[in-house]
Amino acid sequence: MLRTKNCLYFCLLVFVLIALGCSTVPITGRSQLELVPSDQLMAMSADQYSDFMSKHEVITGTPDARFHYLGTRA
Repeated sequence: MLRTKNCLYFCLLVFVLIALGCSTVPITGRSQLELVPSDQLMAMSADQYSDFMSKHEVITGTPDARFHYLGTRA
């Protein structure tokens, strides 16, 4: 009996946490589980991008440079 009650409380807690973590995507209107706030995620990705670009050279003048061009067009 106690084990079933604990399982019920655990399931309820998980459901509430998931419900509180849901947000709506402004463009599509779909719901998503947001574990990390968007502004924090964007700041972290900008830091990682600048770190990556400081350690790696941009490829130019080779057949591989075409991929860079295609990526900037999208």
